Order: sequence, then structure tokens, then C-alpha cells
Amino acid sequence: MSYLWGLVVAIYLRKSRSDIEDEKKALARGELYDTLQRHRKELLTFARKNKLKIVDIFEEVVSGDTIEARPEVQSLLENAKNGKYDGVLVVAYDRLGRGDKMDQGLIEKTFKESDTLIITPKTTIDLNDEQGEMQADFEGFLSRMEYRKIKGRLRDGKIRAINEGRNISAAAPIGYYVDNEQKLAIDPKEVHIPRMIFELAIQGFGCVQIANQLYEAGIRHRTGNPIGEQTVRHIIGNPKYIGTQFYSRYSKKPTFAPNSHTPIVSEEVFNEANRMIKIRKPSHNPASFPMRNPLSTILRCSVCDSAMVLRRYIVKGKEYNYYYCRKNYCETVSASMDEVIDDLINKLRDTLSNVAVEYEEDENSILPTLENQLSQAQKKLKTFETKRDNIHDLLEDGTYTKDKFIDRLNKVEMEEKQVLDSIALLNEKIALEREKDSNLNKTLPAISNALEVFEQCDARQKNILLKSFIDKIMYTRTSKKEDFKLDISYHQ
Repeated sequence: MSYLWGLVVAIYLRKSRSDIEDEKKALARGELYDTLQRHRKELLTFARKNKLKIVDIFEEVVSGDTIEARPEVQSLLENAKNGKYDGVLVVAYDRLGRGDKMDQGLIEKTFKESDTLIITPKTTIDLNDEQGEMQADFEGFLSRMEYRKIKGRLRDGKIRAINEGRNISAAAPIGYYVDNEQKLAIDPKEVHIPRMIFELAIQGFGCVQIANQLYEAGIRHRTGNPIGEQTVRHIIGNPKYIGTQFYSRYSKKPTFAPNSHTPIVSEEVFNEANRMIKIRKPSHNPASFPMRNPLSTILRCSVCDSAMVLRRYIVKGKEYNYYYCRKNYCETVSASMDEVIDDLINKLRDTLSNVAVEYEEDENSILPTLENQLSQAQKKLKTFETKRDNIHDLLEDGTYTKDKFIDRLNKVEMEEKQVLDSIALLNEKIALEREKDSNLNKTLPAISNALEVFEQCDARQKNILLKSFIDKIMYTRTSKKEDFKLDISYHQ
């Protein structure tokens, strides 16, 4: 049963009524007959043969027909429910339970929902393996019907809550809090924030400008983070600020409930603010304009990982282009586009002249070491099977108790896992080293070609050229007193 190899299992042992009778008869004859010991030995032998990983052994010492009367099976089912095991090993399927239909249903439900196998020395039972296509289709039909009913009940419940003026969102919008009746109430500590946002919008400020003013005024979200452009836009368009609750606003059948709570702004203010934001949107198609930024999407801020944007300034008829971080509250300082491009070209030239030599030296020193470490780890891996056999023998001859067996076995499994992780990591490093030469042979010609034609290309062509071998360029500069730094990551 090689398909069982490596599965994490628990062993469950329980005497049947016939086992108890057999023990009594043996005792009357003066013989020692321990059912659980015999079954334990049988299951341990099976587990060792099929390389199962035993993490728990449950021995039911009390007799009882119901789950309520058997504490060990209760613990087993709880662990199975939480997904602790791939399977449970028993001498026979009926050892898990032969009680009433309710108990049997609970056992089957637990194993099915947790996708836990029931393993016996004779067979493996997968309760998720449907018997026949018709049964599978029927089960799926029932599940889909039940899902639709549940979804419908949830939707109806939300609509009822909205019509009653209750808030169904996870959190209250800025300026509100949720009261004891689950309705929105004005928060006096925050109400000035949305009012200020609506007022600035009516005055003609855009969402970015409003976010900048909030930041400069020291106003933050209740989480402590700055209030960004998207949050400002969401606030201006949120009908909750005029006292209207809603559900599924953008669907074909939205639900709105006016006068659900006290509004923060009037409908006139709300409508005017949204009108002013709408007319600020550009009417042209940006795609129809030529690209100006040769480092579009690949030049990124090292502080917040946002893409750096290019801004143009015209002073006394002369044009200046600077790279800025797009996050208003980021501490990254701008730099001239010409200086950034010049530095990038110099770094590419350095890479072209130095990286091949560096790679050759690195490969000659590290690859043999990695291969030797891998060989040693593979030798160590072969010792764990012998260790497991010894631990099983010590349990079977009575040297180890059940708890000590589990403890020692877990330690061996943990050591084996560490070695396997080490082997996987070493294989990955070796593969990367061996592939580096192949990647380098692709990158160096691309860099050489880019340097030759770069000056003759427009911004869009330069961008395409650089993206063919550069993954990203991290830009660092947090003070005007320091020079910027570029870190280039090439495609692997």
C-alpha cells in the first residue's frame, strides 16, 4: 500500500464485547490474554510496513456503546475535526462505533468533512469517495440547493437589516460609530474629518490635494495611517454620509434605506461635492498620448514599494523632469530624471564588464561545497528508518510506554523533516547556481544591446527594452543631503 506512505495517523484501540468475553475465558483457564496489546502490535507492524507517521495512540479502557460514554473517541473526533490526521488506523471499521444512527452519523460526518481516511489492515475507506455517478450528482444537487437557500437567507437578512436602518458593514465609516442598536451614530471625535473633505471638494480641490491637506494638518485615519486618495474618493461617494444605508449598491437590484441615521452632510452638499469631483476627471484618453517615462512601472520606491512617477515642471520656459514617490506621506525625496537615467546606464555598463567575472569566481567556490553538503544530508536521511524500527521494537517489548514512544517518534520525525528541508534547500541552491550561467548568457547580450540603441529610442521603446531584462529598480533617497541609490533586479 505505497499510497499510504508518509500519512499522518492516529491509532484507535477498543475492545469489543466478544473480546471482553474471550479475555474472561482465558483468565478462567489461567492464561494471559490482552486484546489491546495484540491489536496494538498488529497496527504498529502495519504502520511500520506502510511507513505511516503515528502522532497519537488512543486506547479506550472503558466500555460503552455511545460516544458520550467513550472519552478517547471524543478526543479522536475533535482532533480529526481540526484536521490533525490524514487517517485513523483501527483493526476494523466497527471499532470506531457501533452505537445508534446519531453516533454513527457523527463519526462519518467528522471523517468526511475533515477528509480523514479510515485505515484498517485489510482496507482503506474514504468517505469522500462517492459510490457511483448518480449518487455524486444527487449529492451535488442537494448541496447546491442548500447553498442557494443559505445564500438567499443571508441576503434577505441583510436587506431586512438595511430597511431597519442597521449597519451591516464590518466597520463604521469615518465620522460614525455603531451604537447598541447596530445603527450609525455621529462620532464627535471624527465628524470634522468628512465635513472638511466635502467642503474642500466643493471648493474645487481634487482627491489627491485633499489627501495632502489632511496629511499636512496631521489628520489620520482611526487606524493611525494617513488618509489616502482612494479613501477620500470613497468618502465623497458614500451615501451613508447623507443618512442612507444601502446594500448591493452596484447590482441590478440595489437596496437603499434613506433616513436610517443622522446625516453628516446635507444632500445638497453631497451632490455638489460629487459633481465637482466628476468634472475634474480628464476627458482625454491617456493611451493616445506618447509615453514620457522610460522607467514606467519598473522604478519603485524602496520605502513603500510604490511605482515612482514622473512630474514635469516648466520654469522660465525651461522644462524639468523629476521622479517622485506617488504616496503623499512617503519620506522618499525626488531626483532629476536625467540623473537617474545616467546612473542607471552607468550601472548597466558596470554590470556588463564585471558580472561575468564575479559569477565565474562565485561558481567555482560555492557549487562543490553545496554538492558535498547535499551528499552528507542524503547519507544522514538513510539512518532515520533504522531509528524508527528501533523505537517500534522498544514499544513492542515493553521498554517504552505509549507516551514515550510517541515522544521519541516525534523527535525522529522532526529531525528527519529538518534534514529533508535541508536537502530541498540545497537542491534549490544547486539548481540556481547551475541555471545562473544560462540566465547570465541571456541577460548580458540584452544589456549590451540596450546600451547600443538606448539613445536612439523614444521613452516607450526604452521602457520595453529595459523591461526585457530588468524586473525592477529600487530607488532610495530619504534626504536631500544624500545622493539617491539604485538597486537593479534582473529577470531570473
